[in-house]
Amino acid sequence: MKQQGFFQVLFVIVVMTACGQLTNTIYVPTMSQMAADFGVAPGAIQAAIALYLIPYGISQFLYGPLSDRFGRKPLMLIGLLIFIAGSFIGSFANSFELLLLASFVQGMGTGVGGVMARTVMRDLYSGLHLQRANSYISMALIFTPLMAPMLGGFLGTAFGWQASFWFLTGFGVLVWLLVLGRFGETHSNAGKKSMGALASYRYVLGNGQFNGFMISLVATFAGIAVFEAAAGVLFGELMGLDPRVISVLFVIPIPGYLVGSWLAGQMAKKRSLESIIGRGVVMLVIGSVSMLVAGLMGYLNAWVILVPATIYFLGAGLLFPTATTAPLEPFPENAGVAGAVLGGMQNLGGGW
Repeated sequence: MKQQGFFQVLFVIVVMTACGQLTNTIYVPTMSQMAADFGVAPGAIQAAIALYLIPYGISQFLYGPLSDRFGRKPLMLIGLLIFIAGSFIGSFANSFELLLLASFVQGMGTGVGGVMARTVMRDLYSGLHLQRANSYISMALIFTPLMAPMLGGFLGTAFGWQASFWFLTGFGVLVWLLVLGRFGETHSNAGKKSMGALASYRYVLGNGQFNGFMISLVATFAGIAVFEAAAGVLFGELMGLDPRVISVLFVIPIPGYLVGSWLAGQMAKKRSLESIIGRGVVMLVIGSVSMLVAGLMGYLNAWVILVPATIYFLGAGLLFPTATTAPLEPFPENAGVAGAVLGGMQNLGGGW
């Protein structure tokens, strides 16, 4: 295996996974513009997000066992090529149906990033070092889905919503070249005889602790997906805010997540993973309930949405790296399948 430093691997994984994160939210500020062009209701554009998240989740169940068998790098290159093709289709979509097709193809490609964000670091680290690695990844990745609307808002205002797809196409090409030239294989048993895919899935899913952590990740990510999908419509349609303002508002919850992810890494030195997750769940409940109560009382403004969202994101920051580290620990030889189940179920939950 090619020797490579921690931050080199971290950078490659973050920018590759960013392809998927960008695609999920980059055109949120231009939903109204896209709906007008295609002659559909603004809410219908959310179907493109769902149609992206579902294959993004399903494809991970293929990438996981294939990467355990053939290695991480070949699957990364294949997935990125599929993503580039989907982005290119979206850049000249002249019908709503073609837009949906582009979203589906993009999701099939970027699913590889969902697996590798969880798997590659398990190939290299365990214990506290793995928790530290996942905390770094968690902090780095939160920027992309929430900064993407800012980028999409400015691109949409200046050049139209199609510019977002052209940007994703070019970004995908650059990341493909980066993986090709700067990433070394991390799976030591790549190409060797390994457990069959079905047997590997039975082995991983037979672990009750693994399933518990998986459920917590799915539920938490579903809340974030609801915020990403609904906030754009609430800010744009009901409050009538400018796309550039909407893009800035999406950034506000980021500090909560960053603080949570940093604390998760620090707390792991003295507290159990279960204790950290418990504190994260408390923050998730406070954020969710406070937003629900405000909505039931008839309050609707940006801060009523953003303050509870920030509290929720703080809890998510505590939970995500911790609930990713704990279930991966027992499966060094099945990390691809374990990462696929965690990522696939998490994103399917968000898509539905």
